[in-house]
Amino acid sequence: MTTYQQLRANESLLQLISGNKINITDVTHLGIYAEYQRMKEEGHKVSYFTIHLADKYGMTDRGL
Repeated sequence: MTTYQQLRANESLLQLISGNKINITDVTHLGIYAEYQRMKEEGHKVSYFTIHLADKYGMTDRGL
């Protein structure tokens, strides 16, 4: 499938994303956010799991 075909097949979704000013590279952070939510619901301290996730994903704790 060519890039053009992919864009045409997903045109409405891509317009929605663009119209809401969503950065497409944020998709790489979905797993991190899911882990963040899970740890928060389990009652872990925010300072603990931000450091844990930052270390696990090679980011700074401010980058989460």
